[in-house]
Amino acid sequence: MRKILVIDDDDLMQVLMKKVLEQAGYEVYVAREGDEGLRIINSQEVDLVITDIFMPGKEGLETIMEMRRIAPTLAIVAISGGGERGNYSFLNTAKMMGALDTLRKPFRREQFLVVVQECLQKNAVEY
Repeated sequence: MRKILVIDDDDLMQVLMKKVLEQAGYEVYVAREGDEGLRIINSQEVDLVITDIFMPGKEGLETIMEMRRIAPTLAIVAISGGGERGNYSFLNTAKMMGALDTLRKPFRREQFLVVVQECLQKNAVEY
């Protein structure tokens, strides 16, 4: 069973993503912020991380950089509901820092599952 870590400080989003992923047959771990997610990465083997960009504590971009350092082959998807500030896109920055894909909140269940499946497949082929 593929293992996925969801990092999001929004309780509702966390519960919804966990439920959708479990219904699709994945084992799911959850964390509320980056440091908690990093602790899970250091203690559990996971196949994919889905992380929000804007969170209290260690935010998503910093978390992505740290995860890339610890686990260079880990598949990462960045998500955000506030991904732009003027002409600056935090989701594009997340891709430059190592996220395989990004999703802008709100997203549809089907879109979410396609991105998850594609990232897991792409990562399996590359590594």
